[in-house]
Amino acid sequence: MNLIQKLFHRPTQTLCHVLELLWPEPKPAPAIDLDQISREGLRLREAIAVRSAEFWLVLGEPRLALRELETLTELAKQNAWVQQVQELAVNLQQ
Repeated sequence: MNLIQKLFHRPTQTLCHVLELLWPEPKPAPAIDLDQISREGLRLREAIAVRSAEFWLVLGEPRLALRELETLTELAKQNAWVQQVQELAVNLQQ
């Protein structure tokens, strides 16, 4: 049965049924685990915080960048990327 026959094989078929055949319900996106390890050795949640701090620096807000970095764990604060962003934020704040 081709698409045209599927769409109109019953005269009582409503427009909603036709639309459901043409555009089925989208499947939900897979869940993202924010605690998974990213490339830089940071958890995804931590990497997002560091990236957010970088954006605050671009906007000229080093105080807010440092606040983002304060949310990181002690282990994450030892990461080279984190230390680089933190050093830049401290220098810009002065």
